Amino acid sequence: MRQHFVLGQKLRNDYITTTQFLSPTFDHNEIRIRSTDVNRTLMSAYSQLHGLYPEGSGPNIVSSIAPSLVIPPYKDANQAAYPGSGALPNNLQPVPIHTVFGNDDLMLKAYDS
Repeated sequence: MRQHFVLGQKLRNDYITTTQFLSPTFDHNEIRIRSTDVNRTLMSAYSQLHGLYPEGSGPNIVSSIAPSLVIPPYKDANQAAYPGSGALPNNLQPVPIHTVFGNDDLMLKAYDS
């Protein structure tokens, strides 16, 4: 996990800070993540993405949204439990990772077992 996180930080420096090839905030039109459907590789992908899009790079809640739409329609759920303008705590940026079931994964299958 540490190796992938550090690699993600390096990629952020190269592709976002230096060359500005990618936006500093996640844009689903610029990047698509693919992993095998194995816990180890999924955790590696999440770790690398956390280095590429660290805390603080996630979206903010749009100020024009009604406060009632920021909390779920669930008994005793309230905004006071989580103050701030970030959509998630510490402006965390979740990034989707796409997988295919192992036997159907022809793209990431290096050889036929």
